[in-house]
Amino acid sequence: LSSVFDELRAELRTFVEGRAEYLELDRLIGESSLQVQLALDDASSWFCKTTDKEAFRRTFKVEQAVNISIEAARKCLRDFNPVINIGQVPTDMVVMPSTLVFLHDVLFISLDNARIHSGLKNPNITINVNPDLINERFVINVLCSAKQSVRTEAERKLAVIRDNIENGELDSKTKIEGGSGLYKIAAVVKQTSKGHLLFGFTANGDFEIDVAYTFLGESIQLEETV
Repeated sequence: LSSVFDELRAELRTFVEGRAEYLELDRLIGESSLQVQLALDDASSWFCKTTDKEAFRRTFKVEQAVNISIEAARKCLRDFNPVINIGQVPTDMVVMPSTLVFLHDVLFISLDNARIHSGLKNPNITINVNPDLINERFVINVLCSAKQSVRTEAERKLAVIRDNIENGELDSKTKIEGGSGLYKIAAVVKQTSKGHLLFGFTANGDFEIDVAYTFLGESIQLEETV
């Protein structure tokens, strides 16, 4: 990637050097190259094995986890600016990193589906999170406004996805880029009988995704002691 940036700057010099805008453009490309390298350095640290046992016991407040997930999803979907409303979210409990990762996956996939299928530039999206400790489940509900005109085609595609999930056709679908997000969620939640994935249009025409994710036993114990 560093070489690609260098090649870009060299090619641009051939075509636009001497123009007033060239120095500013060259500076911005240099800054972008630096940001990319820093991001890659940060990402590479994710794959370094840690011996810090406390890192695995780090917890996040649910509200904090939701905000982190939304911010991360927005960074990936920079050209998409929905109006996000955070509804019911508990303020008196924490979750483990594994739940934060899954929460991010669900919210990213929900926002990406809204970007592609809502037909709106700035759809209204409402997020509700309902931890159910009695049944050892973490329920995430995302509701997104959508144009009526896109509903027929969207429902046709959703029916195919729903049938494939019910028939257990998940492994091959999760490896396909584009449209595989719901399969990826299903592959996780269907590992236990307590999980579920429901999606479709409501009577009001909004698109709804409802996900139940099974807590790890350790995370429940930590939350009960808070």
